[in-house]
Amino acid sequence: MKKEFLTEREKFNIGDYAYLSIEQTKKNLIDFQDRCSFIKGDIPGVFTESPGPDELSWLHIDLNSSMPTLKTLEYFLPKLLPGGVVLFDDYGWKKYEETKAVADKLCSKFDGL
Repeated sequence: MKKEFLTEREKFNIGDYAYLSIEQTKKNLIDFQDRCSFIKGDIPGVFTESPGPDELSWLHIDLNSSMPTLKTLEYFLPKLLPGGVVLFDDYGWKKYEETKAVADKLCSKFDGL
């Protein structure tokens, strides 16, 4: 995660996830590999490099920061199929109130759909 994408309150965990790899994530989700898209890179730039699927029914966001969460929602919500699900890993955690705030603000535009 690039430091410029983090708010001051989010900088506490810089480097905490350096041990993670996309290869391990693929292994963890091997049973679903034919229905998953794995996109590695910095958000939002990665969306122009690797646009991902045109439609999706499940979006799991675990970014530990508000700006990348917002940019991911802005990019993928229009691609979410009716009845689709967005799971926010950090939504209810006290350390990530800013993530909850941006998710609430953007998703409120979709109330009643």
